[in-house]
Amino acid sequence: MCPEGQPFALAVFPRPGLPSVSCPWCGGRANRATAPGRGTAMTARGRTAACLLAASALLAVPACSDDGADRGGPTPTPATSAPSLPTASTSTTTPQPSASQATPRPDGLVRIIAVEVASEDRSPGGQYVMLFNGTSEAVDLACWTVRSASTGISARISTDGAIPPGAAARLFPDGRLFGSTDTVKLSDRDAREVDHTPRITDRTGDDQVWFRDQTGGWRFGRGLAIPSQVADGRLALRSTSC
Repeated sequence: MCPEGQPFALAVFPRPGLPSVSCPWCGGRANRATAPGRGTAMTARGRTAACLLAASALLAVPACSDDGADRGGPTPTPATSAPSLPTASTSTTTPQPSASQATPRPDGLVRIIAVEVASEDRSPGGQYVMLFNGTSEAVDLACWTVRSASTGISARISTDGAIPPGAAARLFPDGRLFGSTDTVKLSDRDAREVDHTPRITDRTGDDQVWFRDQTGGWRFGRGLAIPSQVADGRLALRSTSC
């Protein structure tokens, strides 16, 4: 639309090297020429230069077809949504002891549950045997014996009082009792066998022990779960009267 308020269409007049536009209402004409070293220049004749400047600016507008489709310019790229991130779980799981790490179930008997035959401490007393009271009553272990098949020595148990149900007694010999390969037997005060281990071997001299798991099988390692109540006692290698 020109300054006189009339709509007009642009017309290009073919002059060699100088495309021009004009307004049919106000008579304005603009020629676009290039002056050496000065860039593009615009000259105007007619009633107003503003009309011609507006008309010449329209020359830079990309052409459209009759249906309104844009025939120029880059094709827009459709927007893509960012992938959703996984939501961190807030639930917690309470770890449960495995069968090899659980305290043996009470089975109505006194059991050998652990034996250290080659301890880190090489001095006398470094070895030990642990007994578990699986009965429903306290058990007095006085004058019971622990025998080593390897050395042939029987040591008498000496404890301060009876062992409550579900508790354990850890017994240390007052000298070297077990061999590095051994079978250990537990007998009551009447010399009746109560329990025994399989043939066990330990030459590592570390903190690993032979222990009985919840299924009753024997394992070698660090998985022994010590009962909450443990009383320490002694294994006397020399014969004592009962």
